[in-house]
Amino acid sequence: MLNTVKSTTLKGQSKVTVDGSEIVVVSLHADINDSGTSNVVTTIVNKDLYEANKGVCREDIDAFISEVRLLEDADM
Repeated sequence: MLNTVKSTTLKGQSKVTVDGSEIVVVSLHADINDSGTSNVVTTIVNKDLYEANKGVCREDIDAFISEVRLLEDADM
C-alpha cells in the first residue's frame, strides 16, 4: 500500500568572510512533514572556522531553528 507524506524542506548555511571570500562553516537542513514533525541536521563543514566563529555560527543555527519552528507551527 502506498503511503505519501507532504513535506517542506528548509536549507541554510552559516558563512564567514575570510580574505574577502565567504566560506560556508555550517550547513543546515530540515524536513518538516505535514503533521509538523521535523528532522533537523546541522553539519559543521569547517571545524577551524567554526571554533573561531562559534558565537556567530550558533546565532545562525538558532535563527534557523526558529524558522523551522515557525514552519512546524504553521498550517501546511
